[in-house]
Amino acid sequence: MVICNYCSKGAHLIMGKALYPHNPKLWQRKYWQCLPCKAWIECRSGSEEPLGRLADAFLRGMKHEAWTYFTRLIDRKIKGGAEFEAAMFSGKQWLAKTTGIPLDRCISHQWTLEECRKVIALCRPYCEERKWG
Repeated sequence: MVICNYCSKGAHLIMGKALYPHNPKLWQRKYWQCLPCKAWIECRSGSEEPLGRLADAFLRGMKHEAWTYFTRLIDRKIKGGAEFEAAMFSGKQWLAKTTGIPLDRCISHQWTLEECRKVIALCRPYCEERKWG
């Protein structure tokens, strides 16, 4: 059972169609949801294991913003000739070193609000200075 990190009650396993009725690509994905808190998290492919912690709308938005800035930096490395896996790995290493987020948690599904803020504060200036993405 997955416990909601907002209200400490049990979350329920649902299919993506319930959350994203207008996106058929997500219908077969599994999610844990706390309906009262309007918080959810996707499961690992083919399992019921959550990818991270449940996130309400605000945290989901912050995760999206942080991941967008981070991946713009990764995209820049790829455009410079790096392979995707190498660019992502070195980017995560840099992120871990500069933010203090453990390397195995350098994925947006795992981030707390404070970690999202750190990632945004770190990555956004690089994107804006160099007019990336």
